[in-house]
Amino acid sequence: MSKKKGEDEHEDEAKDWGASSPSSDYMRWEVIVYLYSELTGDAFDNPVDVLWNCILHAYFRLEQNYLIGALGDPGEMSDIGADLAVRCVRHTDGVTQTSKLVLIGNSRISDESSYSAWSAATERLLDYLKQARVENASSNEAIYGGIVSVGHYSRYYTLFPGMDTLSCFSSRRMEYIGAPLHFKEDEYSMHTLLEELLEVTSNGILGSQAGAVFPRHDSVELVATYRRVFALFHLLC
Repeated sequence: MSKKKGEDEHEDEAKDWGASSPSSDYMRWEVIVYLYSELTGDAFDNPVDVLWNCILHAYFRLEQNYLIGALGDPGEMSDIGADLAVRCVRHTDGVTQTSKLVLIGNSRISDESSYSAWSAATERLLDYLKQARVENASSNEAIYGGIVSVGHYSRYYTLFPGMDTLSCFSSRRMEYIGAPLHFKEDEYSMHTLLEELLEVTSNGILGSQAGAVFPRHDSVELVATYRRVFALFHLLC
């Protein structure tokens, strides 16, 4: 069957969607920009959840057999509240589903600086990841990714095999020590971490350079990183 005029352009555009493109930072999409503007609006019951649902689909994609869905509370917990939403990223081989990443989203902008709100969401994340590990008992070496998002900000975590506490996500491409990242102002950093979470949860390993710091592409961060590396080198020598 011959293709209609314009179909090739649409196919190329579809291939450009998501983490496969080096220029695919998510704010270039109009729908993401619109949903970001609605974080302080009233168009959605939980705008943080709606925004994250779109962003996650840009990285954990359908053609790579990823499923993204909402979750209820694990176990007997039922106090999730109207302002808290949970998304789970699963991978399927056509027969079974394996949980890879869980996101906890709090829509309250007023909670962005609340220690108790961040702490409660992080504890809830740990509960979900532990439950995922129980469900995936056949894969003892699996690494699970987690994101806690409150208002405009998010933090990134991993749950390692045999551990019962969350670890701050250890990036191989940038320096990340657990600080909350802003949807728009820290777009590059969030894009980088999302790509790495995809790699880590897909491969099940962090690789031989886990924890290493790779510089960002701006000169100030590059110089600062090299200074830290050189200082460490002189201390070791």
